Amino acid sequence: MRADRRLLNLVSQRDIIDSLPNVGDRALQKGFALLLARHGGAAVDDGNWKNFPGLTWAALGQAGGDPAEVYEAWYRRVTGPGRARLGAERLAAAVLGPRGLSRPWLAHPLDRLARRRTGQTFWQAAGPRLLKTHFSDTLVGQIRAADAVVVSAGGLIADHLTRFLPGRLFEIYLAKRLGRPVAVLNYSLALSRPETAEAAAPALRAADVHVLREPQSLQPLLDLGVPADRVRVSVDTVFALEAGAQWNGATGTVGLSIRGDRPVDLDAWAAVADEIRRRHGVRVVMVQGDPQHDGAVRRDLGRRCRLDDDGTFVDHPGIVQVIAGLDLLVTERYHPAVFATQAGTPFVPVAATTHKMDGLVDLIDYPMAVSDPPRGDNLAPILEAVDRALARGPDLSAPLRAFAAEAHRRVNEDYRAAFHDLWTARTS
Repeated sequence: MRADRRLLNLVSQRDIIDSLPNVGDRALQKGFALLLARHGGAAVDDGNWKNFPGLTWAALGQAGGDPAEVYEAWYRRVTGPGRARLGAERLAAAVLGPRGLSRPWLAHPLDRLARRRTGQTFWQAAGPRLLKTHFSDTLVGQIRAADAVVVSAGGLIADHLTRFLPGRLFEIYLAKRLGRPVAVLNYSLALSRPETAEAAAPALRAADVHVLREPQSLQPLLDLGVPADRVRVSVDTVFALEAGAQWNGATGTVGLSIRGDRPVDLDAWAAVADEIRRRHGVRVVMVQGDPQHDGAVRRDLGRRCRLDDDGTFVDHPGIVQVIAGLDLLVTERYHPAVFATQAGTPFVPVAATTHKMDGLVDLIDYPMAVSDPPRGDNLAPILEAVDRALARGPDLSAPLRAFAAEAHRRVNEDYRAAFHDLWTARTS
């Protein structure tokens, strides 16, 4: 690391890793933090997770016109705040912020509530809504003090997350507008609607370096006008972490990982669980990816069918050990599929809201196709996939382990090269 260079990590969760509610996000950020430390080549500062909660999809629509023109208007607003308003908000921040009324021992109940919902402290979550000018001016100052900027975008740039998407994209636009080289890293692009693609294009075209975590996002990114020589297709940063536990099969347990933050047909999932137990004589458990959302699904599913776990959420890296102890994982959650790959546990991939799962399956060259989510009239395909996967366990496990080992090497190589390109962009 070079102490004379500073790298700003925008929309950062690095400083709140241990309180993130989603285990996949937590593992992803752990891997990204490790790669930053190994290959970033600079001291790292963190931007707030959500600096512009008011710059929503509705705000973009109300502004009208071309998204690039809207971003430029927002740029002028945040870089030229009124002195009186900024002074008043700075004073309010001194009173309300971490050194004032938001000191941990005073704000504990509010912090506990905010962390359960967002992973952030109350001040981090509410401050940008209460003191917009202060927080935007602080971010502008952070960008100006940085030599380069990175964004670990994960699954943020997606149609189903459009509410806050303009604010995320604007941070990328803002950093480039302030003259800093920008890398958008570790992400999937899931923009099938023309209006969301149009909103993303000005920011993503401006970025100097892109690292995608699966191949299905490449063509949509190129279609936005991003030059191919700025893009690498890599793997998820979770693969930077050591897997630890490894699959050995024959435990007599099948796991289900069901998204609790999207509509699901629990009666159909219950029928799947019961039929797996009947056909194969195994225990069936639920592997939770997010206690905030999946805990409710676990309770509701447990009322419809017999489950053999006690409903306890297991955090990372313990979740990898749990998955390694299964005969098979049936998952519509992306990161449990990544954990299964690391552990060498055969899995049946189930489609969710984006192409992330398809991208992972393509990347691995996994011989199990992505199944549609179970519904009352389509149980047969997923049950047939379970039958095949249980019959082929060792044949599925070996290539998963081989891919995970190669992915661990590859992610380090790709990020070393990406940071080299970022610092080269700074000097060019």
